[in-house]
Amino acid sequence: MAYANSDLTNEVKKLSYGKDKKIQLQISNEKTIEVTISKTMKGNGIVKFGSYGYVTVFDVHDNGFVYGGEVLDIDVLDIDKDGIKEIIISGVINETSDEGEVLDSYSAVIIYKFFDGEFVKVFSKSPIEISYFKEG
Repeated sequence: MAYANSDLTNEVKKLSYGKDKKIQLQISNEKTIEVTISKTMKGNGIVKFGSYGYVTVFDVHDNGFVYGGEVLDIDVLDIDKDGIKEIIISGVINETSDEGEVLDSYSAVIIYKFFDGEFVKVFSKSPIEISYFKEG
């Protein structure tokens, strides 16, 4: 079954630590990709979009930054109405002290568009690098 308008954020939240889950994600009428959701025992997690790249969307393992609400929001929507869905990652990233105290909070938004057979970053506002996609 292909998720037409998948709620990937809830899939990440529901996934048990140390587990993976694969789903099919429809990004256009003609294109479906396999998405792998993975969550480690240490409190990190990624969403991998086929062979295109991945985004670290779950982070409760304090290494200087943690995500507010534990997981960033993942939306897959056709925001420019061209028939191809974009990947929108958004949320709060908290900078923490060595003791785990929140020092500052930052809003993060990253948008990827599927163009010419690959995902291309078209917008990014984040205090840290959270995504790794093949580009160019």
